[in-house]
Amino acid sequence: MSNKITFTEYLNKCFTEGKPLFFDGGMGTMIQASGVTGYSIPEDLNFSNAELIKGIHRKYLDSGSNVITANTFGANPIKLGDSKISAESYIAESIKLMKEAIAECEKDGNDAPHFAAWDSGQIGKLLEPMGSLTFDEAYNAFKELYRIHLHESFFIVRAKKNLQYRCIKWRRRLPKNVLTDS
Repeated sequence: MSNKITFTEYLNKCFTEGKPLFFDGGMGTMIQASGVTGYSIPEDLNFSNAELIKGIHRKYLDSGSNVITANTFGANPIKLGDSKISAESYIAESIKLMKEAIAECEKDGNDAPHFAAWDSGQIGKLLEPMGSLTFDEAYNAFKELYRIHLHESFFIVRAKKNLQYRCIKWRRRLPKNVLTDS
């Protein structure tokens, strides 16, 4: 990425100047709207239909998004189980596609600051006491994915309201450069 400003610096600038920071929209919605079929999970498209995923990112960038989010919502080791492709591979490929979309957009003259982010959604199992998954097992699954320094992107944690007290526990364990709305 050709950004001369870090995400944190840009975020602070937006707050200071009272300017909006624009994120992309729903990747899954755009995939469904494309009419593409023949995939098990949306993350498979990072490999089998990379141009579609890159094109979705590009639409968001061309519409004014500063931050685009990877096609990684279902990419976590617990949810993927014995999948042939690892969660980290899905994430790395998706981040590569985002960076390519950003580079193409900037090459075409869009000089707004652009940033690549990734997140991961539901684990696919319930935490104790409703299910059998312990907090530490869930945390360690996400910790396994946290290799931001290898991917030159940042990770967004979006807490669900039904996690209430657990949000504090998650926040205490998060590295400094992880953003969270909890």
